[in-house]
Amino acid sequence: FPVTIMFRITHFDLATHNKKARDPKEIYELFSKVYYDDSIICVGQNAYFDINLVKNWERLIGVDSTRSINHKLYDTVALSKAYKLGLNPPEDRAEYTNWQFKMLNHKQKGLKTSLGLMCREFNIEFNDAEAHSSLYDCIKTSELFQKLIWAVRVY
Repeated sequence: FPVTIMFRITHFDLATHNKKARDPKEIYELFSKVYYDDSIICVGQNAYFDINLVKNWERLIGVDSTRSINHKLYDTVALSKAYKLGLNPPEDRAEYTNWQFKMLNHKQKGLKTSLGLMCREFNIEFNDAEAHSSLYDCIKTSELFQKLIWAVRVY
C-alpha cells in the first residue's frame, strides 16, 4: 500500500516510527515478560491476527515460537458472536479454547461483530476517527470485554 493510504487506515506514520524505533530484540524482551506471564490474561479483538504477528516477530529475531497463549486468551470477536447467537462458553477452561476457535470460524450471513458495532450495542462511546489507533482500540476492546463477560457469562 502507498504510505498515504496506510496512514489513513492505520494512522501509521513512517517518519515518527523511524524517530522512535528501537531494536526489536530489546522490545521483545520487555514484551514477552508480560505476554507469556500466565498470571495475566490476554484480551483482543480478532486476537489471532495479532498472535500471528508476534509469531512472525519471534521467527524474525530467532526466538523459539512454539510457546502459546491460547490457554489465557479471550477474543472479543468470539464472545461477540456468542452474545449475538445467545450462546455461553463452556465453564471448563480446557474446553474454552476449542469453543473459541469454533466461534471465530462460525460464519453466518448478517452476523456482524466489529469493535465499533459491538461498542455501540453496549452503549460504549466509540469514535470511528480514532479506530485503528492501537491505544484507542485497546481501551475500547477492554471496555467491550468487561461488558461481554457478564453478557455471556465467562468464567
